[in-house]
Amino acid sequence: MNNCVLSATVSDAAGSMRFKFDVKKSEIYSLERRVTRRATLDGGSVTEDYGFTDSDRTFTIVAVLTKTQIESLEYLVRTFSSIVISTVAGLFLASFESTRVKGQEVTIKLLIKEKLA
Repeated sequence: MNNCVLSATVSDAAGSMRFKFDVKKSEIYSLERRVTRRATLDGGSVTEDYGFTDSDRTFTIVAVLTKTQIESLEYLVRTFSSIVISTVAGLFLASFESTRVKGQEVTIKLLIKEKLA
């Protein structure tokens, strides 16, 4: 279990939460490059590599939360278009893509905009 902090980008007394998440079920370390491959008429291929950017990353975080934490998460999702997320992978600016709640298990998908630190 690792710690995660979600917080608003503006001052808000209710705009932050801290919780532990399941590293084995979560995905925060995946990296992808901007690479394309096209077939050529001679049977070969051409690849184009445009490099790496953190803004192509998607974090999937799975955690067991209390009712109060789920309410805090819902507030963040409904109120803020961008949030700051802090994990062992770093500090990032992100947007919520989706949240799924099954009992107390919550799956949070975040689209990373940029790495802050």
